[in-house]
Amino acid sequence: MLSNATQQLIEVARDRASSPRDFQNACSEFYSHVGTAEAAEVRAAIIAVAGSFSMEDPRRVAILALICGALAEDGQSTDLFAKPLLDRFSKVLELAVGLVNEIEPKLPQAEVETEEEADDDDDDSDEEDSEEMDPTDIRSQMFEEERGALGTQWETEKIAWDSLEQFWPPVILVLSLDPELRREYKYLMRNADRIAEFHVAGYWVKTLLTVLHDEPIVVIEPGTKTGILARMSGVVDNFQLHMILMDVFPHSGLLPRRRISKEIADVAKGIGPQNLDKTVTGAWNLYDWRAITSDLKLPKESQLDGMEYWIWNEGTPSDIPVMNGRRVILLGPAAYERQWGAGRTFERLPAEIVIERSLNRNEVKEWLTQMKTANQ
Repeated sequence: MLSNATQQLIEVARDRASSPRDFQNACSEFYSHVGTAEAAEVRAAIIAVAGSFSMEDPRRVAILALICGALAEDGQSTDLFAKPLLDRFSKVLELAVGLVNEIEPKLPQAEVETEEEADDDDDDSDEEDSEEMDPTDIRSQMFEEERGALGTQWETEKIAWDSLEQFWPPVILVLSLDPELRREYKYLMRNADRIAEFHVAGYWVKTLLTVLHDEPIVVIEPGTKTGILARMSGVVDNFQLHMILMDVFPHSGLLPRRRISKEIADVAKGIGPQNLDKTVTGAWNLYDWRAITSDLKLPKESQLDGMEYWIWNEGTPSDIPVMNGRRVILLGPAAYERQWGAGRTFERLPAEIVIERSLNRNEVKEWLTQMKTANQ
């Protein structure tokens, strides 16, 4: 029975004298009963396993969390284990930050690269790239060397660090599915950011917790005097933002056609596969409100004016400046052809832009006038 296998799994996990093989066998025995168990039995098993997330060894807790995550992928609710998981992950993050605080000051300073330097790097030959190691990679390599050299007094922190590799996938899953959890556990972002340079767990958790939910936006195409008031949720980066806008922003012509296929739009919205073997061509150049000129227009794209106000696809919606309580996105003709792969960052994170209402031409002019006034 699943209940017996669950109890055995928890006992073996808690037993510090049990071997990794013992724990692996208990996990296998548990799984062998899941397939034939009733849904109610599986839910009870998840609740029991989640109740043991406070046990001493975070590496075993992380494996149990992976099991719960796998069962959620098969249809069980993440509500059964999400909060115990995030509470324990919070403690693991604190220990991981302790390691970073100890080691990071011993590393060479990270270099802040300007956009011009980044462009120069892109022009370097493959041969030069192979001869010169990236400073970030050097810091990461040195971090691992320093971590390995720490004494036994750091054993608790080192074990916590090792557990992060198994912890972060179920953490990403539960946070992706519940915006209220993202709000409640937003405090995790500070510690996740602290370790992000040295561990992928920190990078992905930080990235997910910066995602906006039910965020008020105004989107205006000055050239057509078209605009919308809307609310945006679940959009991770501006590639995704651009794709969803291409799907939902009103057409100004009499014979509107889709800007992107429904298949690509669904991918951007978190429906269907995470990635498609298809290419997206951007419809616009995106600007923030500061780009508006004295004649209520956007800079001439042929002159590449206003680049400092471009909303780059590589950026995030949280970077877009706010005006009158809304993040402002201005749509202009594409300065050049931008293409990227059709996909989204997080598989289970739904994304949408819900139009509250369309703006009439007078309202569009009023918004643009306010932008011009604020620029003076």
